[in-house]
Amino acid sequence: GRSRVKNKIGRDVTRQFIRGAKEALKIAKQYNIKEFIAHCSI
Repeated sequence: GRSRVKNKIGRDVTRQFIRGAKEALKIAKQYNIKEFIAHCSI
C-alpha cells in the first residue's frame, strides 16, 4: 500500500511500525494468543 505512519514531528516511521507489528504477531503466535487489548496513552 501507500499509507505511511508518521511520528509527532512528521518523520516517516512506517518501517519501524511494520517491524514492531511483525514481532508482536510472532510473539502472539508463539503463545497462542487469539486476541488482546492494546492501551496507548498519548
